[in-house]
Amino acid sequence: MKTIIRNFTSMFRKFVSASLLNLLGLSLAYASFFVIMTQVSYDLGYNKSFTEHEKLFRLTLKLGPGMEDYGVTLPRPLVEQMAAASPHIKGYGIEQGWTNFDQYMVGDQEYSLNQVFGIHDFMSVFKPTVICGDLKGLNQLPNIVLPRSEAMRIFGTANAVGKTLKYKWVDDWIFNVCAVIEDLDLQCVCRDRRLSGKQLPARHQLQGYQ
Repeated sequence: MKTIIRNFTSMFRKFVSASLLNLLGLSLAYASFFVIMTQVSYDLGYNKSFTEHEKLFRLTLKLGPGMEDYGVTLPRPLVEQMAAASPHIKGYGIEQGWTNFDQYMVGDQEYSLNQVFGIHDFMSVFKPTVICGDLKGLNQLPNIVLPRSEAMRIFGTANAVGKTLKYKWVDDWIFNVCAVIEDLDLQCVCRDRRLSGKQLPARHQLQGYQ
């Protein structure tokens, strides 16, 4: 072992530039391999956490000249007509393409929630693991579905069905927890957004979305 180290240091002192280039090349190779394999692992595992993930499809719309090639902002009537037109479509959901951080109150305690709005019982399409409650409660306003981590953070228990959250800025906006689901995997189309150290998002419908 000592001989190997002595030979290495001797060669390094003798050929400094070549040795540095070799070390740099090896470092770049390892870094590139790590980045590429991380992306490959993410792609291969994308949506695999969902039951029957191979039957899930995301609908996009090809836009006109001067706009992006494809968009995911689709008219609700178009989606409903397409869902009704084919017997092969067993279910569908419409979810907004952005999230909203907002403040909610439980008693005197204030909580930030990363919200995702949806139409229809859109979470049922992904068949998440329901801990308690019923996802079909999203068809009734104003109901909300919480991941387990959010239910634990806010209420201290995963069995939060029937508990309420009050929207901070409007006195008569009170949301009922209709179901609690297991936390969703980050490698999925409706992945949980973690922003500014916040917890997993609450998913609910708001007045006017029904």
